[in-house]
Amino acid sequence: MSPTKKPIHETLDWPKVKGLTEQQVVTLGRCGTPQQFWSMATTFLAGTCPFCQREHFDGDVAKEFKYWFVFQPYGTYNRHSGSLMTRWVVAYRTRTGARHPSRLSEIPEKAWAEMEEVVNFLDPNQTDPGGALYVRFGDPRYNGCTVPNHLHWVYDVPNGLEKVRPAIYKDEAGWKKDLERFKAYWRVFEQSKTIDEFIEKWEAG
Repeated sequence: MSPTKKPIHETLDWPKVKGLTEQQVVTLGRCGTPQQFWSMATTFLAGTCPFCQREHFDGDVAKEFKYWFVFQPYGTYNRHSGSLMTRWVVAYRTRTGARHPSRLSEIPEKAWAEMEEVVNFLDPNQTDPGGALYVRFGDPRYNGCTVPNHLHWVYDVPNGLEKVRPAIYKDEAGWKKDLERFKAYWRVFEQSKTIDEFIEKWEAG
């Protein structure tokens, strides 16, 4: 990166929202559905993490390991559901009162060793034709995640019907779209007391 240029996200005017960090505002702008936005915003404003406190969790947990848990996002939270045969998310399992890892260097050695079991669970019979296993780590403004600062892996198997290109960092148009999406969601969110009211108002325009 040129020392004379700023990252694209730093050139935009992100709104200051009480109770939310800029990183959380950025990730909320990536939410593909009102259900996901409500879930994530409610969790952030409560001061919790959806992977640590699963009161507003957006998936069905398929397997709990000692250091990891595996889940599949609901279709309403997964914009790629029409292009994927399979999507698993593998998140670090945080103990009560412990800090969840954000960086690869923070993963304990025993957790790395357990990943072999996790991978075998994802495709036990080696029948998936191919795909990608990638990790979202560090600053969410650089990794495309919607759950900030909680390291997690994504296992994607395309269905061969549509383009699949995991988002990591968007171009200027993509960032502006995220910013406007957040503003639009937030205007309705501030006027809503329940998720049903939020979705009804959002769909009504």
